[in-house]
Amino acid sequence: MATLQMRTALVVFCLMAVSHAMSVPETREKNPDADLGTMELITKWGYPAEAHTVQTEDGYLLTVHRIPHGKGMDKATKGSIMVQHGLLCSSADWIYTGPEKSFAFILADAGYDVWLGNARGNTYSKSHVSLSNSDDDFWKFSWHEMGKYDLPAVIDYIIGKTGVEKIYYAGHSQGTTMFYVMGSERPEYNDKIRAMFSLAPVAYMSNMKSPIFKLLAPFSSQLQWALNLIGVYEFLPQTELFSAIGQLACNDEAITQEICSNVLFLIGGYNSEQLNRTILPLILGHTPAGASTRQLVHYAQGIVSGNFRQYDFGSITNLFKYGSLKAPAYDLSKVTAPVALHYSDNDWLAAVVDVKQLYKELKNPIGLFRVPLAAFNHLDYMWATDAPTLVYNTAGRMFGRIRHYLRRLRSCFRGFIAENSGRPLIRSQQLLTVNQLTSDWNDPKINKLKLYPSAIRATITVTLTRSTRAPCGQLENYTAAEAGTVLNFTSNVHTEADVTVIFQLGDCVVTMILIVVLLQLAAATGIRHTEDTPFNPDVYLTTPQIIRRHGYPAESHTIETEDGYLLTLHRIPHGKYRKYNSSRIPVFLQHGLLAASDCWTTNGPNKSLAYILSDLGYDVWLGNARGNTYSRGHVSLSISDPKYWNFSFHEMGIYDLPAAIDFVLNVTGHKTLFYIGHSMGTTMFYVMASTRPEYNSKIQLMVSLAPVAFVGHVKSPIRLLVPFRNDLEFISKYLGDGEFLPHNKILDWISKYGCEIITTEEKICEEWIFVLSGFDPAQFNMTLLPVILGHNPAGTSTKTIIHYAQEIHSGKFQHFDEGTKDDYMNEEPQVYDLSKISVPIDLHYADNDWLASPIDVMHLANKLSNEVGLNKIPFEKFNHVDFIWAKNAYVLAYKKVLEVLEKYEPTDDNVKAKEAEKMKKKGRMV
Repeated sequence: MATLQMRTALVVFCLMAVSHAMSVPETREKNPDADLGTMELITKWGYPAEAHTVQTEDGYLLTVHRIPHGKGMDKATKGSIMVQHGLLCSSADWIYTGPEKSFAFILADAGYDVWLGNARGNTYSKSHVSLSNSDDDFWKFSWHEMGKYDLPAVIDYIIGKTGVEKIYYAGHSQGTTMFYVMGSERPEYNDKIRAMFSLAPVAYMSNMKSPIFKLLAPFSSQLQWALNLIGVYEFLPQTELFSAIGQLACNDEAITQEICSNVLFLIGGYNSEQLNRTILPLILGHTPAGASTRQLVHYAQGIVSGNFRQYDFGSITNLFKYGSLKAPAYDLSKVTAPVALHYSDNDWLAAVVDVKQLYKELKNPIGLFRVPLAAFNHLDYMWATDAPTLVYNTAGRMFGRIRHYLRRLRSCFRGFIAENSGRPLIRSQQLLTVNQLTSDWNDPKINKLKLYPSAIRATITVTLTRSTRAPCGQLENYTAAEAGTVLNFTSNVHTEADVTVIFQLGDCVVTMILIVVLLQLAAATGIRHTEDTPFNPDVYLTTPQIIRRHGYPAESHTIETEDGYLLTLHRIPHGKYRKYNSSRIPVFLQHGLLAASDCWTTNGPNKSLAYILSDLGYDVWLGNARGNTYSRGHVSLSISDPKYWNFSFHEMGIYDLPAAIDFVLNVTGHKTLFYIGHSMGTTMFYVMASTRPEYNSKIQLMVSLAPVAFVGHVKSPIRLLVPFRNDLEFISKYLGDGEFLPHNKILDWISKYGCEIITTEEKICEEWIFVLSGFDPAQFNMTLLPVILGHNPAGTSTKTIIHYAQEIHSGKFQHFDEGTKDDYMNEEPQVYDLSKISVPIDLHYADNDWLASPIDVMHLANKLSNEVGLNKIPFEKFNHVDFIWAKNAYVLAYKKVLEVLEKYEPTDDNVKAKEAEKMKKKGRMV
């Protein structure tokens, strides 16, 4: 009854407003666009338009509008995207504000094939194969049926029509709700979505602020009953009355225009500055576009219950329909498509708290993206004056900026070549001159990205070369703000560190070798972006988040070393389907140079060593060496202090590992653990075991993957650093103030886009890994590239790199050479005494390892007094990084590792003694 009175009052108010408006002399012509349909509006602005009819499984006929390409284009180049409107809206809502402002037109002009959906029951989708829209049965649907039937039908139609395998999806409000329903109820459709962009996401609604919905929600059951009783199943269809109100009461000359604005603000949140009131007649000429009353009731149920679940028919009907008294919840863990959630603080329908709850339950979220305007509201995503800059900053625009920058970088590089023609590029062992480099650079084979070592060597050589700033001086004119604009990869603000990277690139003295190989070759060969690809969310996830995303438990622990460094240890206490097994001793995994704990999880379950071990019942601990992404703290030093970076793998061995081992044993109650190291993770161990031999008794077995102690026979281009090993001033200047290759936003962008774009660019990303570690395309999983570059390089100290360079030059495994003879009371730095290592050691090596050569591994084996095994990988192309990322790492490497762990597992007597000791400590033993 109260609802009926409100509805009557609203009609009376509208009639009064129209009456008042009509009594004012008309000084403004009627907005002709209010009477135009979506097709007419699109063509009016000069864009191609198509209308398609799609039939759903349950017989509804939906109209989908299409803008096949942008204005002045022949065809779209970046794939298809479906854009789905919200509650009471239609396809027209995406085009009101015209070219350069409306989302649909911006997407089309950026190269996308744009499909605008219309949900059942709105202005454009009011037909059925057998039902009339005047039949009650026609309106017996909510957004559940839209997600279960409408979206799958349209997606299949688009894919069938265009021939693409996957599409992008962008939804607003109810358009996001529909997607979450589809993703959970029809999970097979997740595989047909490249990425989903969720604007004002609506699933949970218990914290929404809109007074209209909060007022009506508690009476949802009574409302549904009353409307059914009087035969009202359609809610707010588009009528001539609304169009008239929009034309007369909401135009720029009407004194009642502010009332029209405030009605919208009451629904979505107040934001007067972003509403272009001139388009109000156009909006009300198309909106509201109609819905079923059941849609509103379904939302009201969610507001009251705080749950995201199917329609509640009442206990008895639920029992017959669902087999339970309550409506079942949607399983959001089944939504595996990559989802980016865009939210705003002033959204009265999609509250921040509710959006964050949704984010936590999604299986594969790309991230949470806050609109950087405090007043931005629910409806601003479609109509805000500044929506293009606040929300619609598309990937197409970003790539345009990057291509522009690469052209400038290429010009800079060519200027450097012209200036230095004929000069040697390195100070000793003059491998290449600039003239030779120019010849290689122009080689058609290189232009086709058949990357031979000579091309890569040339590029790295340039990286290590002093050059004048003259040829690239134009880039020095960038302000910090302008530099941030050029590299506007995400909505995050760029720091001064990022600007520094730009200047280093501009000066042709790039300190990040990997980026030089990728960007300079890309620029020189004129690579152009042709198609966006789905984004792997692991790129931006931390190690614990990656672990949890795959269904495993994860913990983070912070420990302090004797010299004050704060390290992060990550832990997988047990397998996905197992409980913690205290009888098995823990396993400690230590990453290699420029890596972090995530390297042990990159391959996913059943392939990554960390998961394999945890599924076998081991308590797995993942170390992070000082200076990497996860271990950048100190009790008194800042990472901006050069003193912080005064360490090499020596300090990692004598401080980091002992602190980590003591912590793990103390937490678990065990006396020993298994240690598995890769690359530098083995170096650290040999340092610890030889300089702090008391820790040998705490290690049950050490497994050495790609062992690195002696490195005199390294084949990798890292040898090019050797001539500069003593030039500390030069190294510090051009490789950073003590820090070497930290992870930053440029690498994030490359990981997100540069290695997912086209086959050519994937090839570049793949090649730089091979150049450093050995060529093995057969074992490298290209789909992992974005994740690998999303976390690697993870940073270390410049001193660590110099220490390895000294080892390559000397051929010895010795302490850091400080440059004075008095430091070690000898003429030469002290050699690590490997004879003090009493731990059983299992060595695993490969013929094609360019960093841990078989000759150096044999030399190490001869020095060890307690070697267990010397295992050669039975695949001739197996390289240095294959130990962690190879497709068949389990068969080729891990199987033998597991066998030796089983062999060295403590005996039952040892286990019993350990358990007895633990119980005694707890006072449970007499």
